[in-house]
Amino acid sequence: MTKSRPEAVEASSVSAQKLGRYLLRYQLASGGMGDVYLAQTQGVAGVERWVALKVLRDELSRERKFVAMFLDEARIASRLHHPNLCSVIDFGETDGRYFLTLEYLHGETLSALVRRLHRARPDMLVARPVDLVARIVADAGRGLHAAHEARGPDGEPLVVVHRDVSPQNIFVLFDGVAKVMDFGIAAARLRESKTTTGEFKGKFAYGAPEQLTGGKVDRRTDVFALGIVLWEATLGERLFRADSEGETVLNVIQKEVPAPSSFQSDFPAGVERVILRALQRDPERR
Repeated sequence: MTKSRPEAVEASSVSAQKLGRYLLRYQLASGGMGDVYLAQTQGVAGVERWVALKVLRDELSRERKFVAMFLDEARIASRLHHPNLCSVIDFGETDGRYFLTLEYLHGETLSALVRRLHRARPDMLVARPVDLVARIVADAGRGLHAAHEARGPDGEPLVVVHRDVSPQNIFVLFDGVAKVMDFGIAAARLRESKTTTGEFKGKFAYGAPEQLTGGKVDRRTDVFALGIVLWEATLGERLFRADSEGETVLNVIQKEVPAPSSFQSDFPAGVERVILRALQRDPERR
């Protein structure tokens, strides 16, 4: 089944609620596992820092399975360091409430940006959507490569696979830098909570064939998902998503992938080659 992830909400103020050394100021998102807050911490001589605080829901904090998943996210993400990845600053527990401290990202998700890009008049844009999106996805690719190459304390590869690459998990800062976020369901060698046989984690519309059919996932699974993101974001259309999950899965497994140039005759040939290579169903050909 798909993972319930935090959805953006209209930022609402939180009345002076404290969690450890953090003062919660605004709620930014809410989801099945937890809530995300804009929080403030004060240091010596009034030095302030703004962070994003991901807090596990109180009812889930009493269940070992969900605490283990939250700990895994902290353990994995804290080993990942790259300008195109959302950094983990801290992890803690106060009065039975578990939280993950992340760098605060000032910007918006790629999904929100794409909606605005494809609604805008051509005269309002300084560049074509394909040029802007290709730059953003290239950043995401660099971040994912760093995650795939990450090593543990013992020097051995962590074998990280994000498994949930999507426009909602690529964040574009207002300064133009893009970052991959939310390694909550990432597979990795040091992960302690295990996926049940037959259980799907991620989003069906961005899953690779091997992921949807219970096969072995590796870094090429993330490449396939990023290929879907690039196809959809440049064209403003959905590639595999259908009215039902079953139809969506069938599309991922067998639907012919239309070349972007069949939609836009002037679509850049180099970007099209990257997309079609990433969307090869045989991982060996990606």
